[in-house]
Amino acid sequence: MTKKKIFIATIIMSVVIPTAIIGKLCSNALKNIDDFEAYKHTAWHILHALTEKVVHPIIHDHSKISTDRKILGAIYDLEDIGANDVLDILNGKNKTKRPIKIMFSDLYMYNLQKVEAVTMKNPNNGSLTIYINKKHEDASGEALACLIAHESQHHTQTNTIDEELRAWMKEISVWALFMAKDHDLANKDEGLEGRQNRIYKLYNEKGVEEVKATIARNPMYKNLS
Repeated sequence: MTKKKIFIATIIMSVVIPTAIIGKLCSNALKNIDDFEAYKHTAWHILHALTEKVVHPIIHDHSKISTDRKILGAIYDLEDIGANDVLDILNGKNKTKRPIKIMFSDLYMYNLQKVEAVTMKNPNNGSLTIYINKKHEDASGEALACLIAHESQHHTQTNTIDEELRAWMKEISVWALFMAKDHDLANKDEGLEGRQNRIYKLYNEKGVEEVKATIARNPMYKNLS
């Protein structure tokens, strides 16, 4: 990181951190606890937005992975929960030794319109690209981050049930970390968030063997060894 970036990041945090501290001190002055809870909720989202939109882009450059702002936001969400193993894979610590690119795509052209995302290898140089179904462009950053975490596990390209199971379990574990930070996520039952809650519930109630059995029963995975 350059001295300039460190300086800019320091200036930003010198504003953000005191703002959070002042808000905490002011809590005693709020007589209505409901008002304070609403304040905390709003303040958290403001700080999260500042971190995602301003601080992260200065400190971390993920342009080799994606230039899409929504996808970059999801990658910053992975940073926030400490999913360093996923980030390492995306940044080149994988079988290809190259960064994995990520983008939204109309998967209809690959006759994959029903899938959430797919990881494909470039036949010319062996690099990988994660294509996320464009129907998820409005999904939350947390749900997209889980999908990215899942697809990151396909860098091995072994096309086995064990690889698919590893991908599902990574997706589930990342969603659990997000739910620990934001309990409201557990109430989502539609779209990509609904998927995350369904597979998390499957694992939580029936265990890893049932997750594996679910994969094996899915016609989409019928060619996996």
